[in-house]
Parts: sequence; structure tokens; C-alpha cells
Amino acid sequence: MNSARNRKSAIDVIAVVVLFGAFFITTAMTVLYGVAVYSKQNIRLENNANIRTADSYIRNKVKSLTPGGRIELSDFSPESGSSSDVITLHNSERTENGEVTYTTYIYVYDRRELRELTVMGNSGLVPEAGKFIADVESMQCKRIDERLMCIELDYSWIISVCSENGAIEGEAE
Repeated sequence: MNSARNRKSAIDVIAVVVLFGAFFITTAMTVLYGVAVYSKQNIRLENNANIRTADSYIRNKVKSLTPGGRIELSDFSPESGSSSDVITLHNSERTENGEVTYTTYIYVYDRRELRELTVMGNSGLVPEAGKFIADVESMQCKRIDERLMCIELDYSWIISVCSENGAIEGEAE
């Protein structure tokens, strides 16, 4: 009888250990799955925030164009070999010393950063010198008519920007 009780007791212990092991493995798999889902969602949210930042930034820059200013769409290929479309905003301001003109370039640098460079007059674009705005992989610009342009960011986010104060010139290819 003792032998039967010991066997039953051993089987009970083994059953509890197996159930505990199964519970532990199931819990671990659930936690790992949750971590993977959270990581993917976090990446999506970060990408969305970057695109929305770029969208808002470009819209506000175009809205801030002074009357008589103009917008040019073009493309450039820096020495890094990656080409990008460029939005060039030509602005002028009246000061006590006369009229000051400046040019703002908005472009994607090295297929990962939306940048802005503002220079006095018509100085050229030096891509490395631009100020970082957001993480964006690509920007394609298309002129719809003289006051409307379409911008595609990261191959998926499409915005239409209307210029109230300046005409849009050129065509990025």
C-alpha cells in the first residue's frame, strides 16, 4: 500500500510540475508576443509622428511665404549619389536698411533626413549644412497648377499644399 501511495504521490508531483511548466511556457510566449506587437506599434507611431512633423513643417513654410515670393520645385543629386526633390522658397523682407532676400531649401538628405537650409540671397545649396527637421526617407514633389503642389513623403503619405502668396514654378522629376 505504501508503494501505491508513493507512486500516486510521485505522479501527482510530476503532474503539478508539468502543469506548472506548461503554464510558465505559455506565459513566456504571451509576454514575448506582446513585446513584439508593442515594438511594431512603437515603430509605426514613430514613423507616423515623423511624417506628420514633416507635413506640418512644409505646410507652415509655404504659408509663411511673403507676398511676391515664389516656390520652385527641382531635384538635385549631391555627391552622395542619392537624388532628392527640393522645394525652394524665395522670400524677401523689408527692413530699415532696405530689402533682404533669402532662399530656403527643403530637401531629403542621404535618404533619411528631411532638412532645411536658409541662405541669404541666391547662395547655393550645401546639403550637409541643412538643419534636421524629421526622419523621412523620400520626398517627391509635383506641381499641379501655379498655386498647388502635391508632395509624397516616404512613398505613401501624400499632401497637397496650396501657396497663398507665391506662384509655384518648375517641376521636380
